[in-house]
Amino acid sequence: TQPWLIIAITLFMLVGVAGKSAQIPLYIWLPDAMAGPTPVSALIHAATMVTAGVYLITRSAPIYTLVPQAQYIVAMVGAATALFAATIAVGQYDIKKVLAYSTISQLGFMVAAVGMGAYVAGMFHLITHAFFKALLFLSAGSVILGVERGHHAHAHHAAHDEKPKGKHKKEEHGHGHDDHGEVFDPGDMRNMGGLRKTMPVTFWLYMIGTLALAGIFPFAGFWSKDEILLDASLHFTSVYWQLTIAAFFTAFYMGRQIWMVFFGEARTDAAKHAEESPKVMTVPLMVLAVLSVAGGALNLPFEGFHNLGHWL
Repeated sequence: TQPWLIIAITLFMLVGVAGKSAQIPLYIWLPDAMAGPTPVSALIHAATMVTAGVYLITRSAPIYTLVPQAQYIVAMVGAATALFAATIAVGQYDIKKVLAYSTISQLGFMVAAVGMGAYVAGMFHLITHAFFKALLFLSAGSVILGVERGHHAHAHHAAHDEKPKGKHKKEEHGHGHDDHGEVFDPGDMRNMGGLRKTMPVTFWLYMIGTLALAGIFPFAGFWSKDEILLDASLHFTSVYWQLTIAAFFTAFYMGRQIWMVFFGEARTDAAKHAEESPKVMTVPLMVLAVLSVAGGALNLPFEGFHNLGHWL
């Protein structure tokens, strides 16, 4: 009887969702949170805190279904965020910042899905994204530590060089690196390159996470992202095209990251002397890699396999 009141409630909830799940225009805080420890980043940004907004809309489905206009606004905010954040990720050089903006983009996919009323698809992508984004964040931490170990090993070797050449300074893509071992950023992808040779286990785990995030068959991300795009193509054409372009950018910026980090020649001595992470780090990544491959089985689009949909 009071449609304007319901519209107001849904829009106020959308503001909360935008702040919690980093949607336009309240997305700025999420990349800044990357300064924290990488395991914390992985937990917060893959599985718990940022996905609460998606869950809020899903739980509020009876309210949103009363107001199609509000559903459309939510879907458009999600689609715009997915595309906008993906374009920002293309220009980042910090290995974790790329993943941070990727998280914003994937949250846009989820918000767009639940805005369209595709609650199962949105929650499905929320679950699979937790698998491969946690894998990518922790693998990025493995890369950073490997490069850092290489940097320390090279600095130690240089300090004991029999023929020191006095004070020298080497510019490595904007990071001053002198004989005192001053400024060096082990998370800057411009300081990497060729790591697939020195860190092969981390490389293959990172590739699995990348293929899942890019939505490549048969990895988990393919099944959940495809379900969102299917619903969008049937009911919201403008949302569909924005999400499709965002999906292309996802594959592009992750391919760029893989190329800069793992392929080519080592661009710094730190990358050249990088060391593989111990099993205490790589074994948990292997578990997440298995989930990133097999996670799509939770909700396959075949008769008798739509388990998540029936359960929800």
